[in-house]
Amino acid sequence: MRIKPSSWTPPHSYEGLPVLPRPPPGRSFAALASRVALFGRDGVVDVGSRMLWHIWDHSEKLDPNELGTAIVRAGALPVIALGLMFGSAGIRPCPTEVEFRLLCWEFHNLPEFAGQDWAAARQERDEAKAKLRELPSASRLSSLPQQAAGEIRGLWVRGKVVQRQLQCVGVRVSDLVRAALIYEQLRHLMGGDANANFRKLEQAYFRTDYRLFVRAALTLLGAATQAGGAGHTPGRVDIGAGDVRDEYPTDVGVDDMLIVVDILGCSVADFPRLGQELLRLPDWEVKSSPLLWQLLARPILRLDDYPGPDACIAIPSPWALLAGVPNLFLSEFVSFLKCSGAPLPVDPEGARGDAFDHYLEKSLTNVVGLARVASSNVGKRPDFLWAGDAYAVAIEAKVRVTPGSDLGLSSIRSIIEAWHRLCEAIDQASAYCAELRAQGSALERWILVVVVQEALTATAFNMSR
Repeated sequence: MRIKPSSWTPPHSYEGLPVLPRPPPGRSFAALASRVALFGRDGVVDVGSRMLWHIWDHSEKLDPNELGTAIVRAGALPVIALGLMFGSAGIRPCPTEVEFRLLCWEFHNLPEFAGQDWAAARQERDEAKAKLRELPSASRLSSLPQQAAGEIRGLWVRGKVVQRQLQCVGVRVSDLVRAALIYEQLRHLMGGDANANFRKLEQAYFRTDYRLFVRAALTLLGAATQAGGAGHTPGRVDIGAGDVRDEYPTDVGVDDMLIVVDILGCSVADFPRLGQELLRLPDWEVKSSPLLWQLLARPILRLDDYPGPDACIAIPSPWALLAGVPNLFLSEFVSFLKCSGAPLPVDPEGARGDAFDHYLEKSLTNVVGLARVASSNVGKRPDFLWAGDAYAVAIEAKVRVTPGSDLGLSSIRSIIEAWHRLCEAIDQASAYCAELRAQGSALERWILVVVVQEALTATAFNMSR
């Protein structure tokens, strides 16, 4: 996958469009918000959902690197969010497909960084310098000169663009299943049903069995996948109606699906307030602000507030739902455990790392000669080692390197923290390699592989080479 640069040439002509005029000179978030407000709220949601589900349904035929497809994939969710924030709930026209594509293009061309605002740029560089000073003295990054802050800022902007444009690209059902398997091991390490404190916290958070939660999420995805027939909007589901109850006769009940909606959902009524908060931000902070990406963190949109089995929801992006469930299990719930203050048998974050190690160990069972590294005299070691006659491969496992509170890299501190965690993996393998050489190992060539559960690590953090 490749990121797409800004372009001054629109992908379609504005001439003859029913509502959307040619944009005025300059690029500002307030201007884009006012242009989205020309349309009805529900129309923006419906057209955006239809286009995302079309890409999902035809993913084998569409080129993900084609400019139009890539810009819609990257911009549809925030444009839908803008429609919910600023679009009219009354009678307003529905955007055409071309108008929606142009709105995605206009969002794509909003500024990514402070640019000519020298005070803001200086503040970002100062933040980078402060973070470098806070790192442990043993960190590889602590030796970077303070003058490197400018280059760090450039790499951070690139990382933000990668996270925004490519997030959820390539997400599959198997990613959700893998997260469930890792969580199953995490649960075992935390004591599972045998530990009363953990079981109480798990029940309070998920309100149902975790396996049933996963099946309910997949049932909603299946119902949304089938919802694009004649007279139906893709991604729109009436829970309790025939499109869920009759088409998918599983052990999942309406109450189970409503729990998933309650935990992974957000209400239409929340968005106008978020929009007003966004308008107070500088333009270059908008594109990576969590306020704008609410539908990524909470990918199910509650279309009404009344309870009961006939509640209507929209799932604008199937990829967002498949990414949201793993994030819930392996990030949000782990943070919930850590902040609970309840006595638990092990540290939740440490148990999450161990759970990922166990998952990898089972996945690599058939690799002949691969062994788990149990101990080291220097205290640092990789998780797994494969040694041949001419070279060895050290494998270090990390669930994630991005701070859980800033998945979109909205702060320059976050990319430095991610680099620091990746450098820790290099240090662990290097120390262990030096120990083996001191013991007489003849291996001269070492290859380090860092396996990360988090997507886009190599691309976003410039670690691919």
